[in-house]
Amino acid sequence: MRIKVARLVVTILIFLFIVTCIIFSIPLKEVQTQTIETYLDSEIRKETYVVKEPYVEKELRKKSVPIFDGESIVIPGGVDVPFNIDKPNALLVGEFNCSIPGGFYVYSATGRIVYEMLGSKGNFEVSLLPGSYKARFRENVMWGEKVYMRLAMEWTEVEEVTKYKETVTDREIPVQTEKQRIVTTKEKKSIWQLIFSD
Repeated sequence: MRIKVARLVVTILIFLFIVTCIIFSIPLKEVQTQTIETYLDSEIRKETYVVKEPYVEKELRKKSVPIFDGESIVIPGGVDVPFNIDKPNALLVGEFNCSIPGGFYVYSATGRIVYEMLGSKGNFEVSLLPGSYKARFRENVMWGEKVYMRLAMEWTEVEEVTKYKETVTDREIPVQTEKQRIVTTKEKKSIWQLIFSD
């Protein structure tokens, strides 16, 4: 009978142990866990940029056309350079340079002297009406020397010029930024998990 009582006690203890293990493994306790989660978020940012806006403006522009630029040998009749003025309010500009004294002349189509400068060198600026002309460097005493002459026609005219005006403006652009948030989750755990978890 003692053996039966001992067996009964052992069987009850084993049964109680198994029931306890089963109860401890059932998730009964609610536990909160927190994790950090990374996510992308859209934000609106202001960006400054420059816009170039074209506009047209009228300006006086100086124009120039070369007529002659070089050296010539002085002959008894002089060195002649024929040219035409085809712009209103035009100027004949230039220079001459020779080792011997002489004269620089501008003749109209009728042969009338409209400008003269005496000497071996000089710079000039002569206002001429439209028409045909002749520039001449002449020396009456000695010939065979070189004379340098530069002649150009200059005038001004109104031109439409495109210019750009810079305007600074702002615009809103969407930008993806990486952010972090704490996520809290609830989960039921058994007593065994609570005892043996970190």
